[in-house]
Amino acid sequence: MKVCMNCGKELNEDDKFCSNCGKSTLDDNSKRKTVYEGEIHKCPNCGNTINAYEMVCTTCGHEIRGRQITSQVHKLSLKLENTNNVQKKRRINSNFLYSKY
Repeated sequence: MKVCMNCGKELNEDDKFCSNCGKSTLDDNSKRKTVYEGEIHKCPNCGNTINAYEMVCTTCGHEIRGRQITSQVHKLSLKLENTNNVQKKRRINSNFLYSKY
C-alpha cells in the first residue's frame, strides 16, 4: 500500500498526486516526517519505555539514577489524588516544600 509522505493518506499505486493534500507522489526518496510531542524515556539497560517518575525499570530492574525528586513529586500527586478534604490538600502542599527528599 502506498502512503502520502506529506499527510499519511493511503494512495492507489498509480496515483501521481495525493487526493488529500495535493503533494506529488513521484518523490519516493523522501520519508514521511514523524513528530513527537514530549520525550520518551527509555531504560539505558534494556530499552524498555519507562515513566518519568520510575526509579527502577520494571522489565530488567535497572536503577535509574537522578529520579529521586521526580519520585517525590509522584508521591505528592498520589497523596493529593487520594485526599478529598481541601484543608488536608492545602496542608500536604504546604508541607511538601519542607519535607526531605
